[in-house]
Amino acid sequence: MSAYLTSCDAISALASYWSRRSRSPQQDLTHLIARATAPKTHEQYCSAADTAARYVEHFLTPAHACFDLLLQANIESLKARYPESPEMWADAEGYAYKPSRAVNYWIQSRTTGQLVGLVNGYAYQSCEHDSWESDAAYRLVDSIRHQLLKDMETRDCGENAGNWASWEETGDPMQEAWLAHVAQMQARNAI
Repeated sequence: MSAYLTSCDAISALASYWSRRSRSPQQDLTHLIARATAPKTHEQYCSAADTAARYVEHFLTPAHACFDLLLQANIESLKARYPESPEMWADAEGYAYKPSRAVNYWIQSRTTGQLVGLVNGYAYQSCEHDSWESDAAYRLVDSIRHQLLKDMETRDCGENAGNWASWEETGDPMQEAWLAHVAQMQARNAI
């Protein structure tokens, strides 16, 4: 497998999306980072949460912290894969978070499926280091994927979203769509 430095715009888009879709970005990111340390006791979790909160507060916004977590995991992947090639991650020094206007548009127009390729590509480029699955960035990717699925469910299922336990097939959706299309065509021709 190969790995490359993910573009600054792609990482910014993922950080923008996560922070926009999170109910409480600062608190959620702190919790996510603390849980990534796999604390065994409540005291260990509290200590990890304090450390995570200081990390998040170090940045201008939670989106900036999210960007940094994602970027650092991508760099760690490159270092693990190509330890003798620092040029692979050298461009990251010029990376800085910038809010994504495209993500704002995708959220407003309910076309966040555009982000699926970005999150999958990012994960592919960042999974080379041994601690990837216990990394906070891995949890961020999982959170982004979960939210994208919720976006699609809400968009495509409307009021029936989350009604999976009692779902019943009521007819042939292709036939119903065809009949609706024919009725629409007939209505146009009647004018």
